[in-house]
Amino acid sequence: RSTLFPYTTLFRSLRYRQWIADRVGEEFLVPLVGVWDSPDEIDFDSLPERFALKATHGSAWNILVTDKGALDVRGARRRMASWLALRKAMMGGFELHYEFCEPRIVCERFIQDETGGLRDYKFMTFDGDVQFAITVEGRSTRRVLGTYLPDWTRAPFEYVYDEDRAPDAPRPRGLEQMLALARELGKGFACEIGRAHV
Repeated sequence: RSTLFPYTTLFRSLRYRQWIADRVGEEFLVPLVGVWDSPDEIDFDSLPERFALKATHGSAWNILVTDKGALDVRGARRRMASWLALRKAMMGGFELHYEFCEPRIVCERFIQDETGGLRDYKFMTFDGDVQFAITVEGRSTRRVLGTYLPDWTRAPFEYVYDEDRAPDAPRPRGLEQMLALARELGKGFACEIGRAHV
């Protein structure tokens, strides 16, 4: 069975959100504020004071707004328009599923942890079997803190963006729940990356 088909089905038109809600529950989704086909459609006055704007057809295309009054709206519209004109799948890497995504702009609620940042936990699964996890620190620096086995011991290898080995990250408070969710969401996919924020 092809692993590309479920990816393309889920990513098109934000269907992945409903799929995740049906599979593990809506409470595990970041609340959605709005979805638009063009940045010109966005009514910034109606948005909350803090929010995140993202493109649906690529990664690292984000505008994080912590103070709406300080946002350069014209600049943000230009930036989002440039995203919509690009095809992320053809820009290197191995993320061909983005080729089948409908290019749109989404707005999500701004979230952060107790440090004021947001640590990502990424779980690599093979048909629902969690093999390892990586932690990524920093919204803009994307510094990988390390690679861990499911019991949160350091893996004998590193999946890193930085060349230097990072110090150990603390064991997440909700690790068992995160592992259970990763297993459920990874079922039926030969290889999948699940992502969590705590």
